[in-house]
Amino acid sequence: MISKVLRAPVAEDAIRARAYQIWEEEGRPEGQHELHWQRAVEWLASHVPAPTNPAPRAKAPKAKLAPKKK
Repeated sequence: MISKVLRAPVAEDAIRARAYQIWEEEGRPEGQHELHWQRAVEWLASHVPAPTNPAPRAKAPKAKLAPKKK
C-alpha cells in the first residue's frame, strides 16, 4: 500500500528499492521490513518532486452549422 504521505505518485518498485537500500545500510537486520518500508515512503515523499500540472489545453472553437437551404 502506498501511503498518503506522498505528494507525487511513486511506483511501488521505487519504494521497494529504497526500503532494500535502507535495510542494507542498517546491516540487514531481520524483522524490520515494515519500518524500512515506511521510512522509504517518507524518504521518497521528501525527495521526489511533486508533479506539475501541465498547462490546460485550449478548447477548439465550436463549428458553426451552415444555414439550412430552402
